[in-house]
Amino acid sequence: MVKTVTAAFCIFLFSICATDASDFRLEAGQTLSLREAIEIALQNQPILEAQHGQIEAGEARIGQIRGDFLPRLTLGGAYTRISPVDAATGAATSSAGLPPGSQYIPTGAEDTYNQYAATGSLNQLIFDFGKTWANLRAQKSNVQATLMDLQEMRDQVILAVKEAYYNLLIARESHDVAAEKVELFKQHVRYAQALYDTGAKSKLDTTKALVDLNNAQVDLIKAENGVRYYRLALNNALGLPDAPSYSIQEDPFYEAPRIDYEEALKKAYAGRPDLLSMQKQRESAEQSLLAAERTHYPVISGNVNYTFVGTEFPIDHGWTAGIYMTVPLFSGFTTAYKVSENRANIAVVDARMKELKQKIALELEQAFLALRESRERIQSTLVAIRHARENLDLAMERYAAGLAIHVEVADAIFSNANARYANISANYDHKIAASHLEKAMGSSP
Repeated sequence: MVKTVTAAFCIFLFSICATDASDFRLEAGQTLSLREAIEIALQNQPILEAQHGQIEAGEARIGQIRGDFLPRLTLGGAYTRISPVDAATGAATSSAGLPPGSQYIPTGAEDTYNQYAATGSLNQLIFDFGKTWANLRAQKSNVQATLMDLQEMRDQVILAVKEAYYNLLIARESHDVAAEKVELFKQHVRYAQALYDTGAKSKLDTTKALVDLNNAQVDLIKAENGVRYYRLALNNALGLPDAPSYSIQEDPFYEAPRIDYEEALKKAYAGRPDLLSMQKQRESAEQSLLAAERTHYPVISGNVNYTFVGTEFPIDHGWTAGIYMTVPLFSGFTTAYKVSENRANIAVVDARMKELKQKIALELEQAFLALRESRERIQSTLVAIRHARENLDLAMERYAAGLAIHVEVADAIFSNANARYANISANYDHKIAASHLEKAMGSSP
């Protein structure tokens, strides 16, 4: 387990350095690849910036705990104006510092005097039975958990970018299909009108063709709006809601890695950042429990004081030095409740780890099912496209020759478009499912 966590941290730090080393900027007119889109998102998503702040805060808390091992040096000074009280008469020699009920008898300002004091104090923790060390280890585990949370957020950002990128490609290719459908119906309207002009077809064919053309144009408007919608979604995934105009590249077909379920589950349990974070949280809870239990033990510390006190310069000075032991006898059951709290925290983390493992197994099963389904759909839609195109060409030729009716051509145009829509959806559903599989295994780039 230690080797696995160490390897995960090395991969994480390398990925952070690689991201910092390359500065991707989105400019107007740029053609954006998926890799570049991911890098831009990792640089601009506010959620990642906030998590970096959490890590810095956690590292600062480590420094605070380390400070408990270092000596504490304090300096102090005081100036006091004193008018003494006559012990025999109970009278003050001046109005300054007169206790309540004392009789003030003015005797002259010469009895009032100044007192000067300066103190330096050095305190050093010597031994507390490992309580501070346990607190330090607990905080280090918390920071490591926060680092793993950052990696999990990065994986989520990457998955969101991939889904938005692929959805925009789906919308763009669907728009092309809708535009082709409009052109086919325009061609059909011309054929119908020409045949009507020659008396080979009735006016009904022309009007039906115009109705189908109008419906196709409505579909094209919806497709154009879909492109705009998914472009906004991608902008949001990039962390750039006001991104300049840009285009995205065609993404080549991607075949998911050939891996069986058991191997994928094993890889997920070893490398999922959220699961590694849970493990670090448990380590932190264990150390916090140890620190709470050792609060029952004594604390041994050393103290050195050097003091200057006097009424005239040069003033007298002296020092004290000693070792002190503080033994907690009773704290109102606070320590016992802290111990109970940390034991409960360990139980909570264990339950959440169990729940997370179940969630990981479900994510993997769903990803494998989606991949298998999309592969089968891709093969089926390729066959459907070929047949639909052959049927369309034949229907158009037959209609131009006056051998087919309008319904045959319209059905062929719609069938061709639907086959292409289905193929586009299957191709990108396969890529999205592969992305979910990578995320589920904790192996996002």
